[in-house]
Amino acid sequence: MSAKLIFLLIIIIVLLIYCSPFTSKKSENVLYVDDVYKLILENEHNPDFVILDVRSKKEYNNGHLKNAINISYFSTVFMDKISNLDKSKTYIIYCHSGVRSGGAFKKMKNAGFNSIYDFSGGFTAWKKSDKPYIE
Repeated sequence: MSAKLIFLLIIIIVLLIYCSPFTSKKSENVLYVDDVYKLILENEHNPDFVILDVRSKKEYNNGHLKNAINISYFSTVFMDKISNLDKSKTYIIYCHSGVRSGGAFKKMKNAGFNSIYDFSGGFTAWKKSDKPYIE
């Protein structure tokens, strides 16, 4: 076999692995701006739908999604406050960019919450999309 053919086979194998549905599957519990916006609009008057902002109080006070409740992920009482939430409700969790919300998502999942979504990109992505928020 020639070096070009071997190189081409390697490229094809790498592409097949990289593009495999088993390695690139998007989690159905991770949402992006447009999906979050759609869910918020659909659930505007639903008392069983909660928008959870896990940023600091200062970040929250500088701007947040309408009707979001704030429980800081880095608070020493984060898990105590989370454990007092109704596990039967649906939650969208967001932070600044998606790191803290991912951690909060895992903790809430482990605590028995079933209907939860992690807003990937967080408040930064929301602001860039020019969607409405409270300043």
